[in-house]
Amino acid sequence: MLLFHHYHLNLRRAIHSDFWLFELSIWLHVFARSLIAVFVPIMLLRIGYTIPNVILFLFLLCLIDFPFNFVAQWLVRTIGARWVMVCAMLATIGFFLVLYGLGPNDWNSMLTLATLGALYDAFFWVAHLYLFIGTNKKKDNTAEKTGILYMVRQLGGVLGPAIGAVILLIAGKDALILVSVVILGFSILPLLKLKADHDKPKKTTVANFRRYFAHLTEKKNYIASALQSIHAQTEANLWPLFIFATIGTVESVAAVPIIVSITAILFSYLAGKLSAREGEKMIVVGSALIAIIWVLRLQTDSTVFYYVSIFLIGLFSLLVTIPLDSNIFERAKILDPLSGSTYRNATRVLVNACFYGSLLLIINIFRASFLTATVSVFVLMVVSFIFLRYTTKLNTKQPAA
Repeated sequence: MLLFHHYHLNLRRAIHSDFWLFELSIWLHVFARSLIAVFVPIMLLRIGYTIPNVILFLFLLCLIDFPFNFVAQWLVRTIGARWVMVCAMLATIGFFLVLYGLGPNDWNSMLTLATLGALYDAFFWVAHLYLFIGTNKKKDNTAEKTGILYMVRQLGGVLGPAIGAVILLIAGKDALILVSVVILGFSILPLLKLKADHDKPKKTTVANFRRYFAHLTEKKNYIASALQSIHAQTEANLWPLFIFATIGTVESVAAVPIIVSITAILFSYLAGKLSAREGEKMIVVGSALIAIIWVLRLQTDSTVFYYVSIFLIGLFSLLVTIPLDSNIFERAKILDPLSGSTYRNATRVLVNACFYGSLLLIINIFRASFLTATVSVFVLMVVSFIFLRYTTKLNTKQPAA
């Protein structure tokens, strides 16, 4: 009886802990967005916009996103991260409502859509990564918690696209948008139960750009993150668009994030168990394997391989993303958690704006984006390998204690 009471008490504390309340909010949020997010470019095509129009939309979104990251940083210090996340949820609800009424050649609404998407992205990522770092107080488990964060996201991601595809096919986009908006509203509730002491930075000083990036580790981590984001954008947005253009069905697109999510659920926690040094090695190995898959994609037109490659890239991406992000989060705990979350997202969207902007000048968008993704992960492999060799030599030169 005492054992049962002890177990029940610990379970209750875990469920009501800030970390798990935060994870519940993230799960509901990811589930609501994954119902519809993968289908947004497809909806734009069905409304009457072209593939270059979709690329222009993504370019505008990333371009507008960049300055919003620093607005989000200021708001976290002013009103707290929870309320910034609430603003992000409201922005994404507004995004879906504008999408609901979007018609062909309505570029004013498209600009509004891009602005709301940028507002959501900047506010959500800056605030929720800051909260993640703040609710994860232990020094030695950042990689493990990062693995859990990705696993929770993917648990929402595996169900959303399948259910979203069913709703889209049976009831249409209006019903899909309504369901997403309702669940997004519920995702706000767990945030309101988080303790206020995680909400705002306790430090009054802000780590400026030069001071934050004074160490080589930060330069390497954020360059690597920016390079990885090019591959991530291509895989998340352009590869599903290519699948739809090739096969032409909603179900074919819904299968993409489902395969990725299943892979991530299986391996996220295991990847989070890697030590810091093992993680650096995995970034090199994972980048090399992703580059190989991109090369094979460019050389084949097999539909079966397209889906097999999604599974493989989903697995190999974890070998890069989890160690890389856990490195960034661990260092951000020491330097400045809010600056860490701001610079991570700002550098990624700035690089992505350049990426999409360059695609607007190219006729063969898919092949150009796939080549760029291949080159980006190859450069990531080289940068990570050089850094690993440098730190290894540095450690061997240090005298034993």
